[in-house]
Parts: sequence; structure tokens; C-alpha cells
Amino acid sequence: MGLPNMWGDIADFKDIKAPHEILAEQGKVLSEMTKGMLEMKIERKQSNTIFSYDVFITLPAMQYRQRFLRLNHDIKLYPANLYEEQDTNEYKSSNQQEFEQNLAKVLRSEATRTIISGLLAQARLSGNDIFV
Repeated sequence: MGLPNMWGDIADFKDIKAPHEILAEQGKVLSEMTKGMLEMKIERKQSNTIFSYDVFITLPAMQYRQRFLRLNHDIKLYPANLYEEQDTNEYKSSNQQEFEQNLAKVLRSEATRTIISGLLAQARLSGNDIFV
């Protein structure tokens, strides 16, 4: 006779994604869209039960990175707070669906698009080092 299961079914939790996981997926999308010219890097810090992330768009060819997003949440994952660096917008997400919607707003924002276009322009020039 085995031990009784007092936990219940924990398989129900497999569809929940952490905000960090969603960010990492979008980083892969950015890299694929730019054929590896741009990448998204995530730096995680933890203080007790609070998780904080700094998110950067990077230009590996020039070893350059620009922070464009910050994220905070506790061990419960949600609510999660997104902070858009360039426009200083803040988005509070009470669940995964709201987080994905708010993240899309930041990724599609004019400020983020300006960073991406500038970095892509620099990437095209990085192979043609010009000294004046």
C-alpha cells in the first residue's frame, strides 16, 4: 500500500507559463525575425519572493544592448508589472492573458520599434567599419 496523495492533481498546472518563459519565447521570435541580427536578453534578480527582470534588445555584432523593459512579480507569478523604459508606461497584469496582451503593447510600441530600427541600421553598418 502506497502513501496517500493529499496534494491532489498537480498536472492541472502544466499550462501556466511564467512571465519569464513568455519573454524568452518572444526573444526567440525576435531573433528569428531579424535572422539573428538582434536578440533579446533577460537578466533576473531575486529578493526574497520578488522576481525582477531587466530586458534588453541586443546587437551582438557590436556588443551593444539597450534596456527597453522591466518586469516584477512575486512567487505567485501574477499579478505581474511591466515597465516600458522609453515611454515610462506601466502595465499591471492580473493573469497570463493580460500579461501577454500588455507585453504585445510594449513589443509593438513606437518606442520599441524605434530601438529595433536603429539597431538594425547599425547592424547593416557593422560590417562596413568606417573611420573618420
